[in-house]
Amino acid sequence: MSVILECISVIVKNSKIISNYPGGMDGFMNSIPGGHHCTDGEIMRVGFMHHDDTEKYVQFLESLGLIFVKNDKAIDICVIDFYYGPWSDYDWLDAGEFFPEDYPNKRILYARLVGSKLKKVE
Repeated sequence: MSVILECISVIVKNSKIISNYPGGMDGFMNSIPGGHHCTDGEIMRVGFMHHDDTEKYVQFLESLGLIFVKNDKAIDICVIDFYYGPWSDYDWLDAGEFFPEDYPNKRILYARLVGSKLKKVE
């Protein structure tokens, strides 16, 4: 399985949430701004509509010790804009698009952890 990408997506490794976020996954889930999120158990996607809100959230995550970009690559956090693409290079995500059989004109973007055992895109 994977997470769906809509608008502006902040993607974080669940392992980093558990190790760095105060209260672990429960603390993270209780503090998500706007409540727009999804997870496949390996990565978490939090959605935003505006770049300013996205940047503030990434800065907040960095204040907790997560690393956004180092040497031009996303480390613990990746941001992918539905229309403009990723904000930085990444090598830990497999991101792509597909067109559902029932809606062949609807483009769906997704991301999953590279090497994930969850192979099916739903």
